[in-house]
Amino acid sequence: FGSRTLGKRSFTASTIAAVSSTDSVVCVTTASRSGFFTGAVATSAPRERQRDLARVPSPFEVLELTDAEGRPRYDAVTYETTRGCPYKCAFCEWGTGAIGTKMIGFPMERLRRDWEKIVRAGIPNIWLADSNFGALKDDIEKARLVCELKEQHGLPRTFATSWSKKHSPRVQQIVLMLHEHG
Repeated sequence: FGSRTLGKRSFTASTIAAVSSTDSVVCVTTASRSGFFTGAVATSAPRERQRDLARVPSPFEVLELTDAEGRPRYDAVTYETTRGCPYKCAFCEWGTGAIGTKMIGFPMERLRRDWEKIVRAGIPNIWLADSNFGALKDDIEKARLVCELKEQHGLPRTFATSWSKKHSPRVQQIVLMLHEHG
């Protein structure tokens, strides 16, 4: 049994996991599956892009961040606050339509809840997996949250990101805010 996900894996992986290995035809949205013994491949129709990121479960709801002694299990967390990219750089897949050209974000309440769990667990580094941090208006609010957490908990020690390709006044404001708060 083999499978391949076409597009984002958030929902596809759980769907594939629910499929019995004896199923001869698989109807998993946006995935391909090959039969181990028959070699047959079944591919479903493309899935529409997930636009409501509030439906995507947070791994921090189930992930154990500390060991039995309360020490952090991880030195860093890579975190995605948005998906998509409005640019179509030749060297990158984000803006080609594979991930999408319109940027959409996870709800701020979720980010706050997850980031508070991360710093309370003592994980010193938050690294964003966003394509263009600073491009969206609510990125200022995210930067304020980082500064607030740093002030309250002394963490994160580092906050890394891929900055917006256009260094707008908003990006400059965020950089100065983060610099000011260490």
